[in-house]
Amino acid sequence: MLSLGEIEFVTICAKNGEKINLSLRSEKKEWDASIIVRNILKDIGFGGGHKDMAGGIILDIEKFNEDDILKKVANILFE
Repeated sequence: MLSLGEIEFVTICAKNGEKINLSLRSEKKEWDASIIVRNILKDIGFGGGHKDMAGGIILDIEKFNEDDILKKVANILFE
């Protein structure tokens, strides 16, 4: 997805049994994927990684709300 010139940040959420896996990718230096994943998963999961790619897990699927995750990402990127 990042190979498309118009896309600079990607967030993917996938159900994995009773967990949710997240994967983030960033093309912009000012958008640190490792910091973003830790911020969006605060109090509901954990994550980490590198500036350009990071991942995380929500162990309790009941704590996952797709809209909340996407709003948090958008707020961080465009604040």
